Amino acid sequence: MVQQLTRYYASLRQVQPFAEQVNYSQPIRLVAIAPTFHAHNHIDREYSRLDLEFYRFNIAGDGDRFSFQLVNADSATGTTVEVDPKFHPYLQPAEAEPALTTPAQVIGRPPKSLRAQLEQMAPEQAELVSALRLQILEFDERMKEVGRSSRTQYGLAKGEKEIYKTKLCAEFLPLMGGSLPELYLMLPYPKKEFGAPGRTYKKERVKGLAWAGISLWFKEKNVTFYLGKSRMSFSYQFSGSALM
Repeated sequence: MVQQLTRYYASLRQVQPFAEQVNYSQPIRLVAIAPTFHAHNHIDREYSRLDLEFYRFNIAGDGDRFSFQLVNADSATGTTVEVDPKFHPYLQPAEAEPALTTPAQVIGRPPKSLRAQLEQMAPEQAELVSALRLQILEFDERMKEVGRSSRTQYGLAKGEKEIYKTKLCAEFLPLMGGSLPELYLMLPYPKKEFGAPGRTYKKERVKGLAWAGISLWFKEKNVTFYLGKSRMSFSYQFSGSALM
């Protein structure tokens, strides 16, 4: 979609049709209107030099009244107009037609911490990180994104406050001495009982959180587990061959 709009833009600038009526010194708006937008559409737009606007449309009705709904995919603002009855015969839903899905939540630009890293990556690297970011944010509507100086965190926040330290879900953190970020997932590990047989002290049942670092840039994928909240030293490491 973005590439198609780009070609339209280039043709319009070059041919300049109706030049006697159109002032081509004014900015040209590029607007895409579709029922839904794929995550790749947002990635393509993010790395385009042009300014593109995405609008989702939907036609709602019960057979007697229909309305045309247009919503900005970024700001979620929109407008609704009634459809003239003469067009109703063309809008009658077919029998057993599935209902329209709820539009996906609006995903804005990455925070500055992640944008700075994306700008230094090769296109295929930036596309991978952007796709992972979208997958994390679309996993749950409560997921929040917070940019720190060099890291970008995802998790559950309380209202408009920062993410709970105990509710972190994921984090992009640059590799040591480099600009490429590594993906870390915060995972719970099972409850265990501590206390040897015959000892007098009480056994305690605990549940902890562990970081799982996933290598993105090496041919052989590794997952490194750090039991506890600290990542000073790893506890377990699994290579790509063990993960297959």
